[in-house]
Amino acid sequence: MLHHLVFLRAKMCEWPVYAPPPGVDSELMRRSNPENADAHIWLGRQYLKKGDFDKGASEIGWMWHQRAPELVDQKGLFIDEAGRPIRQDGRTVVLSADSGLGDTLQFVRYARALKELGARVVVECQSEFVRLIRNTAEIDEVVAVGQLSDGEDLRVPLHNLMSAFRSTTPDSIPNAVPYVRPHDEETDSWRQRVAPLPGLRVGLCWSGNLRHQRNRSRSIPVGQMSSLFELPGVSWISLQKDSDVAVPALLDWSAEFVDLAATAALVQNLDLVITVDSAVAHLAGALGRPVWLLNRLDSCWRWMEGRTDSPWYPTLTQFRQRRAGDWSDVLPEVAASLTTLTGERKKSAARPRRRSRAAVPAVA
Repeated sequence: MLHHLVFLRAKMCEWPVYAPPPGVDSELMRRSNPENADAHIWLGRQYLKKGDFDKGASEIGWMWHQRAPELVDQKGLFIDEAGRPIRQDGRTVVLSADSGLGDTLQFVRYARALKELGARVVVECQSEFVRLIRNTAEIDEVVAVGQLSDGEDLRVPLHNLMSAFRSTTPDSIPNAVPYVRPHDEETDSWRQRVAPLPGLRVGLCWSGNLRHQRNRSRSIPVGQMSSLFELPGVSWISLQKDSDVAVPALLDWSAEFVDLAATAALVQNLDLVITVDSAVAHLAGALGRPVWLLNRLDSCWRWMEGRTDSPWYPTLTQFRQRRAGDWSDVLPEVAASLTTLTGERKKSAARPRRRSRAAVPAVA
């Protein structure tokens, strides 16, 4: 059994070449060389983007082809072909992080379904998540990657859970939110700090992980967002970790984000999160908070094609690029939507509250 899956992580969204070269047909590549893992993974992403999760999940399992062949096919581990759950009573099942921070948040939702099958659920995740995920009732144990002890009956990389639960279409995804929760004490502390802020309290994240090979295409130079900061009725809070750019229009408490549990406690108290494709988008979605995703044209498979919503996160709305690298259409749309939202909030606040009618004393 593998005990340090992190060292074998394929990082599906950071595969050496994310997509096939122009003019290359992934299906043809796979047919001509059935052992070509790149072709399977590229093809899997295409299926997933189009909503065919059955084929897509099977193909992306090839990320383990040369690293851990026994993990390539875990289809139907927990749901049989007839759609019936397969009980896991008395078994310890380890769900292991196999990619980035956002991926971990996206797929840890399956822990609840696994717990309902009777399993003892252990999550092996990045250290940034340990406190947050440990606060989830359906999870029995949480360990940082590399700290797992012996004793599991089954190891499942997080990406394999789509196939293991036969999530074959977007409609079959377990998407009840929230499925993570911040700690009450931290949440209460942030509530007191943000309470005096006027208007709509909006968190902003404009860049993902700087080490991600596609971070430039998914991020927005914060200077391009200056028109948003001029909108009335909004208090802006930075959710950008480790930024070297000072933005006077934003309240910046990011030095206090010691881990994602700390960030979650602040996000829980915001009216809206606006973010590029990053772990912050997944965090807000997993918490069930309203989140607007500013998405690049050639987006990751999880956001699918032609959608302004997300089957993974019911509180998420997408604002998509029309041209690669060009945010000039997206930001005015965001500004218009924010203006509408602040206007609605203002009208709601101006409406007189209905008072309950006092009881009329009986006449003697």
